Amino acid sequence: MPPSPPPWEVVVLLSHRLDPKTLALASCVSRSWSAVMSSDDLWRPICHSHFPSLSSLLLHSSASFTSRSPYRSLFCFLRSASPRRRRDPPLPRLALSQLTFSVDVFHGETPVLSVVKRGCALKHAGSENLIFRFDMGKGAREVLEVEPEAAKLRAVWGVVVEGAAAVLVDCRGKGRVMGAGSEVWFSEELPPPACCSGAAAKGQLVAELGMRLGPCEGARAGGEEGKARRRVMGVKVGLMSMASWRYVRVDDGLRYLQHFFPC
Repeated sequence: MPPSPPPWEVVVLLSHRLDPKTLALASCVSRSWSAVMSSDDLWRPICHSHFPSLSSLLLHSSASFTSRSPYRSLFCFLRSASPRRRRDPPLPRLALSQLTFSVDVFHGETPVLSVVKRGCALKHAGSENLIFRFDMGKGAREVLEVEPEAAKLRAVWGVVVEGAAAVLVDCRGKGRVMGAGSEVWFSEELPPPACCSGAAAKGQLVAELGMRLGPCEGARAGGEEGKARRRVMGVKVGLMSMASWRYVRVDDGLRYLQHFFPC
């Protein structure tokens, strides 16, 4: 005659050695097991081990959890909250192909550069195709006068969708001349979306516009009063995170922009 299985009460002797996952599974076997495995005597040390600060709140308040095993309920609540914090954000509702980018640069009141590109025609700047940084190419006008600190330049980068528009960069006299006059960069901190707290979202993203310059050819190289003149070789635009000082991913940039457009 085969030996009879040990009584289920033996599980009680092992319950103190079970990890939280096994203990939670065991509490679902039957009502008897649930009564034993949901005991606060088992879950109290587990809660204090994993979430000591929040577990101490149960010592002072019984209003938060009204179940028969408040420590088990607290552990399940906090444990399920952790994966939600790490969950990837939803895909943006706005597509890059819906956008049209425009760049205008003025010297004083005179336009010196105009570029318009649809999102489907944009080329990623650099080797990484997932970042929100694009090469706009050259404009129709090829000659640009560059003075110290680009004091007389104004740059405007706009984004347009059907029925709406937003301006990401509108800088006057704030361009930075770099590389012995071979580059001029403009940047502007972006406002937080209306749905976010200003204190929480301020300073998160910066819009950046850069122009790569080259020497003019022939007669175009000579400028009035000895001022250097350059040919615009390319224009790049992008969104950068101030927290990491890296360009954001395309999806992150679209998620930000969709707050300003109906989509």
